Amino acid sequence: MNDSSSDQPLVYDSFKLPVCDELPEFQLLCKLSDSKLPVFLAKCEKDNKYFAAKLFPFSQEDISTNFLNELQFTNLKHPNLVVPLFWEYQRRCDSAGQSFSASLTLMEFASNGDFHHALIDTGIPYDEKLTRTYFA
Repeated sequence: MNDSSSDQPLVYDSFKLPVCDELPEFQLLCKLSDSKLPVFLAKCEKDNKYFAAKLFPFSQEDISTNFLNELQFTNLKHPNLVVPLFWEYQRRCDSAGQSFSASLTLMEFASNGDFHHALIDTGIPYDEKLTRTYFA
């Protein structure tokens, strides 16, 4: 695999992976989601901006297919769509005394939460199709 800082798109199993601007320096502040793919609140000290940072641990020393799938949406533009702003293909991470490789994305931090939880809070009966397909 090529270095992610080059001007040419990476090629990974016949997919052209998008090239991203340099990842800003950031600090992870706290865990926002403890799901299969953990999401953290991240702060870029230089710009005083907050992001949601999603980690994609490698699967047997290979890039996560979930990460590769998520990168397919980087070119979509819609005011209600949260897409990765920055990403990194491989980073060494340390957690609870263990070191591992992971890919990561930095996305806009939606301080009011996600649409799924907003629907639940209104008392509307849960409708997965509505949650996944509603665009205002």
